[in-house]
Amino acid sequence: MRQVTLRLDAFDSDARRIVAGAQRLADERQHREVTALHLGYELIDQDELTQEALRKSGVDPVDVMVEAETALRRLPT
Repeated sequence: MRQVTLRLDAFDSDARRIVAGAQRLADERQHREVTALHLGYELIDQDELTQEALRKSGVDPVDVMVEAETALRRLPT
């Protein structure tokens, strides 16, 4: 699999904040790579619009965070 490096300067400040938070989360948990799970976790944790979109679709953001936390704990370190 080819490794891709993101150019964060191509994103707006909100997107950079979420990507940086996902990287921090992966680093703190000693995960080998940043995954969509890390990004999703950060979006739900840090972004009010994402939380509101989940609520409007009938999903409790806290429930998603609990499930994401469980999945993050299963990732290899």
